[in-house]
Amino acid sequence: MSDTNHQTNYTATVDLDEASPPLVLQTLYPSVPHAPWWQRAHIALREYLAEILGTFMLVAVGEGAVAQTVLSKGEHGDALSVRFGFAAGITLGVLLAGDISGGHLNPAVTIAMAVHRGFPWTKVPGYLIAQGIGAFLGAAIIFACYIRGIDHVDGGHRTVPSWTRPPNAYPTATAGIFATYPAQYMTTGTGFLVEMMGTTVFVLGVFAATEPRNGAMAGLNKAVAVGISIFAVGVALGGETSFAINPTRDFAPRIFLLMVGYGSEVFSAFNDYWWVPMIAPPVGGVLAGIIMRMFCCWPKSAEEYGRVNTHLFEDDLVEERGKRVTETNGKVRRTSGTRSAAELDPQMRRREISAETAATYLN
Repeated sequence: MSDTNHQTNYTATVDLDEASPPLVLQTLYPSVPHAPWWQRAHIALREYLAEILGTFMLVAVGEGAVAQTVLSKGEHGDALSVRFGFAAGITLGVLLAGDISGGHLNPAVTIAMAVHRGFPWTKVPGYLIAQGIGAFLGAAIIFACYIRGIDHVDGGHRTVPSWTRPPNAYPTATAGIFATYPAQYMTTGTGFLVEMMGTTVFVLGVFAATEPRNGAMAGLNKAVAVGISIFAVGVALGGETSFAINPTRDFAPRIFLLMVGYGSEVFSAFNDYWWVPMIAPPVGGVLAGIIMRMFCCWPKSAEEYGRVNTHLFEDDLVEERGKRVTETNGKVRRTSGTRSAAELDPQMRRREISAETAATYLN
């Protein structure tokens, strides 16, 4: 009997119980040849690798738009193009990572998903680290691409925005390309409020995009919806604090700036402002979940209406705890006593993974 026939006739039932993707594949397809350790590690780390790539795309495209605007002194960009840059960056990032990791790309989103949507807290540290790595690499590649322009503008003297060097007036203080600094008239308190409320608006958009019972999402790509959300924050509040609304998008580039000679002022400028985009966005993300529960009447629990999504794409193989997967006739189908969100929403895509596809990937 061929290997394919063996896979076709094999039937297995497993309790996922938050199992990792490689465990699911190995359990469903025991006839798949033993993969080398690096392939197994790659599968086990796929969610974190996707977060690295997605966050890299967000930061690289967004900060690239800032660099082009600042270094050309407005000739090749303006405030609106910066907003479009970050919206495009997060849209591309979500398209790349959404079906693998959920496309959080932001600690505020990850924490909000853990608090309100049942995202496993055990994954939160790994997601935050991955997002930080992606943001650091995004800042590094933009610095490398624009190094000659940066040298031309600041004359090789790496400077940071301050009370006398405004961040929003095509400064010679090129640190403002990579990290966020408030407008000169802002105080720490108002900066915190702006960052918190900006993140609240953004995460409200994310929650609306990922709610399987939201009929308004019919025909609208979730990645585009997230991009619209960040664009809305940028055009409404961007001039106040440069709209970080993402701790790692701001903190990781600050670490990079410290390493390439900008000095400790990257943290001390504007009365040690650096902690504001670190703390305010997670607070805003959690607040967004509370607002959704109060005003939008979403499910009180996953058990009441089926699984509440923690991913930007609903067709992930590994679903809620207690789901059981039955592999029959070479296909993977979900079985459970509780209806899934996919069953409640007939327009939702469902993934069917064949044994042959899994074998090809592992090999």
